[in-house]
Amino acid sequence: MLERTSGADGRARALANVGSPTFSSVYAKGKDGTRNLAGWPSTRITMSTGAALAVPSGISRTGDTFSVSYRRPA
Repeated sequence: MLERTSGADGRARALANVGSPTFSSVYAKGKDGTRNLAGWPSTRITMSTGAALAVPSGISRTGDTFSVSYRRPA
């Protein structure tokens, strides 16, 4: 998960340029056991401030990998 931090004033700070990290060997545990991401419903959430800041890829064919791409603010 990528998040922006906030300062003591409660305002969100700029997202650090994290490049395009890849999350692999990702699994979720539920009451029916542990499965890769393909076994669960999912929603891609793009972090934005009107313009995209961090954009997730789709889940890989193997169901256990995805990446998030940093977008430099305009």
